[in-house]
Amino acid sequence: MGIKILLISQEKVLEAVNGATRILYYFSNKLVEKGYEVVVAYPNEKNPEGDKFLDEKVKFYNLNYIDMSGFKSRYKRITLFERLLMIRCQKELKMLNIPQITDRIEAVIQREQPDIIIPFFAHVTSQLVFGRDYNIPIIQMYHTHPKVYHAVSPILNPTSKPMAILFNYTVKKVSYLQLFFESYVEFMSQYYKGPKRVIHNPVKIPNQMANLEEKKRKIIYLSRIDKNKGQDILINAFSLIAKNYPEWEVLLYGDFEPKAYRGVINGLITHNNLERQVKIMGVTNDTVGAFLEADLGAYTSAFEGFPLGLSEALAAGLPCIGLKTATGVNELIEDRKNGLLAENNVMDVARKLTELMNNTPLRVKYGQYARESMKQYSEDLFWEKWEALFKEALKNKK
Repeated sequence: MGIKILLISQEKVLEAVNGATRILYYFSNKLVEKGYEVVVAYPNEKNPEGDKFLDEKVKFYNLNYIDMSGFKSRYKRITLFERLLMIRCQKELKMLNIPQITDRIEAVIQREQPDIIIPFFAHVTSQLVFGRDYNIPIIQMYHTHPKVYHAVSPILNPTSKPMAILFNYTVKKVSYLQLFFESYVEFMSQYYKGPKRVIHNPVKIPNQMANLEEKKRKIIYLSRIDKNKGQDILINAFSLIAKNYPEWEVLLYGDFEPKAYRGVINGLITHNNLERQVKIMGVTNDTVGAFLEADLGAYTSAFEGFPLGLSEALAAGLPCIGLKTATGVNELIEDRKNGLLAENNVMDVARKLTELMNNTPLRVKYGQYARESMKQYSEDLFWEKWEALFKEALKNKK
């Protein structure tokens, strides 16, 4: 009998096109390959029978369809502070479907008796531990900068954000935090005094590298397309210089989330008369091939956790542009080494685009370092760190 790991994710996994969902499938299926027993649970309306993207050896629970007849909690213990939270965070607890989803998660735990539990998001941790005490190591993942969830929010301060109050409390009930960068660890030290481990997302270095001596005249942004990702900033910046570079194109790869955002992007393209130069490419299964056909990447998102699209672009040898203020992006892009960091305005983004578009030797230089800079985030190191954490968590439990 191997080590059994329970992974708990958020709602609407099947509809999602984000990096966290990609990591869920990668993580689950690779764990099975490595000999772990894996259980995945999440609530979803569309897959009562299973999830086709999971390895057939992964045991799956749709939390919306669990038979709860005869369920009786073994771990429920609501503290006095939690009773105060139930008053202060009433709307937030209802939004997260606590305690109903909490009962369903516990039902899975009772049946499966996992050795380690890994919630994928802070709100999933709240669903897991609110009013519950488990003698099982819990490793909370963060797929973005933790400031998205946590803020200084004293419970008695009427201006405090109730959701932050809830997250600040429930994070204290986990055993470990997994964070992408040391700067994220520093931020979380004010909210969580327990052990924190820096474990990056895995980056696969492709066999081929983009040939930047060959001018394709293409700028690529491969990511989910939504407001936070900042494709609008890229389009507006490119519009300032497009007439000077009629042969250059901006290629936007990815799906729209929400779908209505397509209208916003199409409107920007039309308004700036860029129908010939800015192209919506849709989702591709050949991401490496897309990067190899480009000259540079532009990732103008407002913030990130560990941006998968950007890391893949850099690994393919593309110099990239990002915003100085964008967390995650400003960790992977080393200014003037593997790309350029711009101020958070379209004028400076346009300047940085122009600088790289005009200078092939500079693109080649940055591209070579870009590929090297991603080797520190290799798949081997990713698994080395995770398996060391599993051993430490089980040892401390004993």
